[in-house]
Amino acid sequence: MPVKNRTGLTGGGDLGSGVIWKQILSFFFPVLLGSVFQQLYNTVDTVVVGRFVGKEALAAVGVCATPINLFVGFFTGLAAGATVYIAQQYGAGNKRELDHAIHTALFMGVVFSVMFTVLGYYFSGPILRLVNTEDEIFADALMYMRVYFCGMSAVVFFNIGSFIFQAMGNSRFPMIVLIICCVTNIVGDLVLVAVLGWGVFGAAVATVFSLAVSAVVVITALLRSGEMEFAFAKLSPRGSHLPTMLRLGIPTGIQSVLYSVSNLIVLSNINTFGTNMTAAYTAYEKLDSIYWLVSNAFGIAITTFVGHNYGAEKFERAHKGVRTCLLMDLTATAAISAFSLVFGPRIMTIFTADAQVLENCRQFIWLVVPYYFTFIIVEIIGGGMRGAGKTIVPMVFTASGVCLLRMVWLLAVAPLNHTLGMVMFCYPLSWTVTSLMFLLYTRGGRRLTVDEA
Repeated sequence: MPVKNRTGLTGGGDLGSGVIWKQILSFFFPVLLGSVFQQLYNTVDTVVVGRFVGKEALAAVGVCATPINLFVGFFTGLAAGATVYIAQQYGAGNKRELDHAIHTALFMGVVFSVMFTVLGYYFSGPILRLVNTEDEIFADALMYMRVYFCGMSAVVFFNIGSFIFQAMGNSRFPMIVLIICCVTNIVGDLVLVAVLGWGVFGAAVATVFSLAVSAVVVITALLRSGEMEFAFAKLSPRGSHLPTMLRLGIPTGIQSVLYSVSNLIVLSNINTFGTNMTAAYTAYEKLDSIYWLVSNAFGIAITTFVGHNYGAEKFERAHKGVRTCLLMDLTATAAISAFSLVFGPRIMTIFTADAQVLENCRQFIWLVVPYYFTFIIVEIIGGGMRGAGKTIVPMVFTASGVCLLRMVWLLAVAPLNHTLGMVMFCYPLSWTVTSLMFLLYTRGGRRLTVDEA
């Protein structure tokens, strides 16, 4: 039986009881607020370099985001999928299995941090060339990426520690850590870039240092949480834990990589329109991230909610949670879309005063924002299926509907009429097709897993 009303550092609460919408929102808001601060520390880099260095530096930092997410996204997807297992063990109250699962997750962190540091550092240059990075910003972009990858261990352990806390129902502590990370990065950017004049290099150092501080905080808290009895000997692939976590996590990680690859192709197309368009896309992504922060927070909330309830064998409650979350996400999407369309062009002036860049930002807003609602099904029903332990089907649907279709459009259709509108249409097209796949497969969200009637 599940352990009820846990308290202490990991005491996120029992998501297997209580009013469903209140439980989801109580988990959602700390995730959202933490994500806001996470995005804020990323945004600070672009604001500071854009204002204190110039639009070339803004473009250099911006062009690094998607290639970096190719690596970071895979691990966060892997960790998010793997921690579904932790959420289910926590929901079922299996203390011993929970201890082993956490140690296995940390072992994965050690392996992947080393792997990504080496691969990211040595392949930064070829990846930047692959996305048509212009020569005038290439050197700064390469430096930013290599400094970032030198700090990949901090990125990995910060993320895996946060995911473990969230899997145990605690979204508040990761939020606090993200606030610490954000404040540290803001101070670092202002000192290293605005005061000392270190430029793009200073922005990269500030980001890595802030992540290192946060990683130390979250891992230290995890070791003192009382949910595990740490021992170095346990940091190994123990029994069936690693295969199970990889089975759950690899499809989600692959899905994240395919997202990044398809977005790399988008970025490559955008870069062909020149530095002004690249700078505009960099600025627009910060506005765009408002929606994705909310959408992702709902996705994490429903995955954890379903994971806890499946672990406790409360299947009908899990289904009700998915339906409730769909309605909440739809309401939030409508509000964010209206806000972005009305105030988005004015918000873009925070990043740059260049008239052409601002006009390009306005184009991005009107080409994408009105279609956010078409992604809701993918996020919520897909998250519910992952929480139920079914990660293959969401990966296949997302890989084919979102990623493959987007690539086909960009490589085969958009070149026939190479305009910004044709390039950006890949987003609403792929979101709509993938949503229809999920709706048909789950009978409108009534079936989360393959083996349910």
